[in-house]
Amino acid sequence: MLYQFAKWFAVLGVSVALISEAITYLALLFSSIFWLIADWKQQKMSIPKALATFKGALRMRRWWSLFIVAGLVWIVEGLVAALVQGNEPRVSHLYKAFLILTMVVGYRVLPSFCAVFWRRLMFGALLGAGIAAGAGYMQLNHGGFPMERLLMSKAEKTDKSHYRGQIYVPGTHTKAATGPLRNRIKTSVSLVWFLGLFIGLSSLARTWSLKAALGVVILGLGAFSYFTYAQAGWAASALCLVGLSLVHFVPALRKLLLGTLSLSLVAGMAFVVSTGAGYPSDVAAPVSADKMSVRGFSWAHGLKVIESYPLLGSGLGTYSRASKEFFIDPELAFSHTINTHCQHLTAWAEGGPVGGLAWLSMMVLLIWGIHRSWQSKRSSVDLPFQAQRLAGTFIVVTIFILSFVHDFLFHPSVAALFWMVAGLIGYLAQVEDSPELVNG
Repeated sequence: MLYQFAKWFAVLGVSVALISEAITYLALLFSSIFWLIADWKQQKMSIPKALATFKGALRMRRWWSLFIVAGLVWIVEGLVAALVQGNEPRVSHLYKAFLILTMVVGYRVLPSFCAVFWRRLMFGALLGAGIAAGAGYMQLNHGGFPMERLLMSKAEKTDKSHYRGQIYVPGTHTKAATGPLRNRIKTSVSLVWFLGLFIGLSSLARTWSLKAALGVVILGLGAFSYFTYAQAGWAASALCLVGLSLVHFVPALRKLLLGTLSLSLVAGMAFVVSTGAGYPSDVAAPVSADKMSVRGFSWAHGLKVIESYPLLGSGLGTYSRASKEFFIDPELAFSHTINTHCQHLTAWAEGGPVGGLAWLSMMVLLIWGIHRSWQSKRSSVDLPFQAQRLAGTFIVVTIFILSFVHDFLFHPSVAALFWMVAGLIGYLAQVEDSPELVNG
């Protein structure tokens, strides 16, 4: 019964990803908790037995055990740093860490789905996306759905009273809209998730008519992303889709995945750091209104926090408070202190060398997991494995691209979806080493 509850909560969490942020991450959390409780009872676990299992997994260098160690170091170091530095974390900014529990959904719940549950998941995703799109259309054209507003003017994207697409009542800090779609990056990453689902499903389509229908859905979601000012998700998705197609249809290129993704991480961070370090330090606002200038402004302030907290970092979930002192314009600080506009830079600023290294270890494990999954021979005979690998790779790599220009874990629903797919990558990386994982 608990296993069934876990599966249904996973379906619910995905279905409402574009409708309700709170229901999304709560449903995925409940899914993880129910599955863990069921596993604990079924395996007749005790604390000593669980510790012994964990130690054995570490000795065998199981992917999940290494990820748990890196995640614990990241969280604990960040909390200790906040305590030592006297910086009080914002509770809403701690979600990005504690929602890591939803990895259980990707690692255990999703791989247990039979064909019936996968159909339910896809139907829920389509239904949720349809409701969100319809609500946005009504609001845009008729003002009939005041809870959401998808399209934003250039003024709303640049005016001080609006925080990065977050709709505010003009001249105030009062939010004028609710739900995941009030923010462009939430829309971008949530749409990446849906695109990944349909790309994975396309590998299971046996007729050209069904493949064409899925293609229309994918193009429709891509257009929806582009015309809702979620161009970041659209551009990253298009780039990743080209690369994924090459890797899928040209097996020889799969050997280059590990090096390509690792080099991308190094090059991306080198660009962020060099741009931030070279940005004028005495300006009260971005020197121009273009996106790269705005990001350079944020990256420069992220580096200032790193310089001020070189040993321990400012503390997990404290960046928004720790960075305020470095802004000349208090009003502008409200908009730009939320995060650094780079997920990895935020992790470094909040965690210092130890927390930053732990975060880097998690990213390396994800890259290694993707590499391992594409070296597997299962895909030639296991179509569900192939579908999950396509979907997981597309989602993680696309968000990885976005992570250099966005702090995506800042949004709880996006964080829950990301950690869930990270868990799926872990499952795919070691399923051949652990045959028991195949059967759930």
